[in-house]
Amino acid sequence: MFLYEGGSIVALGEVIGEYQFVPEHNYPHQRLVDWFEYAPLHISKVSPDLAPVMLKSFSTLDRLDADQADAFERLLSRAETYEPEAAFWDGDWRDVYARVFEAEGLQYTAWQRAVFFTALQTKGFVILSGISGTGKTKIAQAFAEALPVPPDGRAVEFLTVRPDWRDSKSLLGYHNPITEKYEWTAFLRFLMRAKASWEARDGLAWFVILDEMNLAHVEHYFADLLSIIESGRDADGWSREPIRLGERFDEDGPPAELRLPPNLAVIGTVNLDETTHAFSPKVLDRAFAIELSDVSFNLYLPGISSTSAMLTESERWALLNAFSSDGEYPRINREAAGKLVKDQSHLRDWMQALNTSLRPYHMHFGYRVFDEVMAFVDHGQRNGLFAAIAGEDEEIAAAFDAAVLMKVLPKFHGSRQRLEGPLASVIAWCQNPANPVPSDVVEMIRSADSPGAMETQLMSARYRFPQTAHRAIRMLWTAYVEGFAAFG
Repeated sequence: MFLYEGGSIVALGEVIGEYQFVPEHNYPHQRLVDWFEYAPLHISKVSPDLAPVMLKSFSTLDRLDADQADAFERLLSRAETYEPEAAFWDGDWRDVYARVFEAEGLQYTAWQRAVFFTALQTKGFVILSGISGTGKTKIAQAFAEALPVPPDGRAVEFLTVRPDWRDSKSLLGYHNPITEKYEWTAFLRFLMRAKASWEARDGLAWFVILDEMNLAHVEHYFADLLSIIESGRDADGWSREPIRLGERFDEDGPPAELRLPPNLAVIGTVNLDETTHAFSPKVLDRAFAIELSDVSFNLYLPGISSTSAMLTESERWALLNAFSSDGEYPRINREAAGKLVKDQSHLRDWMQALNTSLRPYHMHFGYRVFDEVMAFVDHGQRNGLFAAIAGEDEEIAAAFDAAVLMKVLPKFHGSRQRLEGPLASVIAWCQNPANPVPSDVVEMIRSADSPGAMETQLMSARYRFPQTAHRAIRMLWTAYVEGFAAFG
């Protein structure tokens, strides 16, 4: 017989005892079983002729015949493997990815789609900011729902952040001394399911969407997870440090320690207004911050249809395999980043020039930013999304531009007096990353008759990194008009 739980075979055993009735037990009808130890095997890795056996009624113990038992044992011991037909799909997953949003009438530029996909591949922690109603939540939901799902059909947990979230108990729960039970949360249960999924090697991706993430102080309720994210990943993809949930007081409580599995991604959405809290550099340093503010109604057709109904299972698996790098999932691979820098040494020179320009203003960055920029470029080069936008000759520069925009500019916030110098340095660097001349940009700023004229003049210049330059120019305009500017 076998034990089937959470979409996986978790044990295989042989009945060796006669039936007995134990009335005081939670499960009074019992037979003794000799269990054999195997790693869990997900149903997707079971051949179609065996899968129906797993889906029978569990009100009785259905006996496996000798051939079925032998087949299950070969699969559980990995002496044989089965790959679903989707693994051999020969279409282009990039076409599928574009259709994910088109099917629901969601309008995102090719650049936005490339940045979102690559950022999730690289880090697994992405913050989407911008004005309300630009599709920050929709892009996360549509992508997550387009991927294969577990047997119960849910691999996405949508959580609305509340203003009264003041500590990690809001996400991770706590031991209740009155009931002597652990108070579980939806997030913690979901995390346990994602962990079990990874241990079963089912290949699935799991997403937590924190909607309106900055309605409460992120540094308060997300503090434990921020520290875990900072710890990095080990060779198997697990977080190096665990979440410490405390001593286990009851059988139904979570384990004392829990490491984040590599198949879990966190996506936060942010609306910036007077009711929300600004992000600290600590938060921004640990995420890829993407701004979705460019809106065009030219091709907008709301409410077209459902994405999930328009994708075949093969297309879903092809998209997942591309996203997960064939099951490895995000982690900062410093070896791959080092190889990229060795092959493209000008990337390091560009980063050094930018850091040198920002150092006089105490707005320079550290090794983590460098590593994550290079990892993003590496993923962007391998997934080919930036090549489709900028061409193969410029794909590295386009991905590099996007990475710098997300990892450097989000920490720029303050008064015009504080930001004018560093923003001018960034704009000059975007023009000539090998030899930036900030004084030329400052002269253009000072010679303009108005903030609008300054913006027009700066926007008309040619830039090696236009995305970063144009965002820096808009921030500079805001600083002149309102006296203060921030990314978002």
